[in-house]
Amino acid sequence: MDQPLHPTLDAPLDGPIVGPAPVPDADPRVGKVLDARYLLERRIGAGGMGTVYAGRHVVLGFEVAIKVLRPTHESESVQLERLKREARAASAIGNPHIVKVRDFGTAPGGETYVVMELLRGRQLFEVIHEAPMPWRRVCHVAAQIADALCAAHRHGIIHRDLKPENVLLVESEGDPDFVKVLDFGIAKLERVDKKLTAHGQLVGTPEYMSPEQCRGAELDARSDIYALGVLMYEMLTGLVPFEAEDPMELVRLQMMEAPTPPSELTPERRI
Repeated sequence: MDQPLHPTLDAPLDGPIVGPAPVPDADPRVGKVLDARYLLERRIGAGGMGTVYAGRHVVLGFEVAIKVLRPTHESESVQLERLKREARAASAIGNPHIVKVRDFGTAPGGETYVVMELLRGRQLFEVIHEAPMPWRRVCHVAAQIADALCAAHRHGIIHRDLKPENVLLVESEGDPDFVKVLDFGIAKLERVDKKLTAHGQLVGTPEYMSPEQCRGAELDARSDIYALGVLMYEMLTGLVPFEAEDPMELVRLQMMEAPTPPSELTPERRI
């Protein structure tokens, strides 16, 4: 059986640290009960905002994934607001292809956390890098991602960091490729006045950022559609349209260059 995967925390530009294998339990929180409600059974990952644990509700017994905000002296209030916004965004959309948020709170010790469903499946990143995916499978996966994005866009929410690490394929009702989109932690709510993601600030992962996102311009739903196009390109070929070691060179390529059509890729450039 696949190991549990989990909704990960956002880490702009370098992506989240994520993996199915538990991290050794040197973490002092492991084995303790958070906010008198959630037993933290093991640490399963970390990201730019904090740590993710697998656990369970101590009374009802159901399994959950719990994100605990990392204390920081820098921009702590902004990170807290971003975590709150992620919880609100994901719970408000209510789409089966978006990870479910179950709870949000602050423990007596000051630890802020968000509780989500614990998922078992595989990252799209892993699947892509085994071999290019057949067109029919690409269409099936992409259509579900598009459904999730469409639901988010109807609520005025732009994901802004769609990438293979933020897409899980889980088994549901006999479908081994049922999509769950993760990490609305840097999502922008179009209908709010307070802008935690400031105009002119680059937020996202360069390989999947639209040209306007690379410029730091105002975004709308089309940026997510661009990222979905990059995902489809990568699912079909095993490659992203633009590659460079320097993130700023990637930004330049996204803004200034046209990608090589998949039909023109040479065999040595494919997986």
